[in-house]
Amino acid sequence: IDCAEQSLQCLDKLSYEHPTSILKAGGLNAVLMFLDFFPSPAQVTCVTIASSIVRGMPLECFEENVVEALPSLANLLQRTEAKILE
Repeated sequence: IDCAEQSLQCLDKLSYEHPTSILKAGGLNAVLMFLDFFPSPAQVTCVTIASSIVRGMPLECFEENVVEALPSLANLLQRTEAKILE
C-alpha cells in the first residue's frame, strides 16, 4: 500500500503537467480501477488525478480513452464523502 500511495503522489504531480500523456497511457482507468481498496486520503488523490487528467482533455481523446472509465466516474458522483465530491 505504501508503494501504491507514493506512486499516486508522483502521478498526481505529473498529472498537472502531462495530463494527455497519462490519459493516452491508460492512467485514468488505472487510478479509478482500485479506488475502493485505498484508504480515504489516497482515494482523494485518485480523484484529484482523474480530475487533472480530464481537465482540458483534447476532444479526440475522449472516445478512445475516457468512455471505458465513464462507469467509474459516474460511481464517484454517487459517493457521499465531501472530499471526493469536491
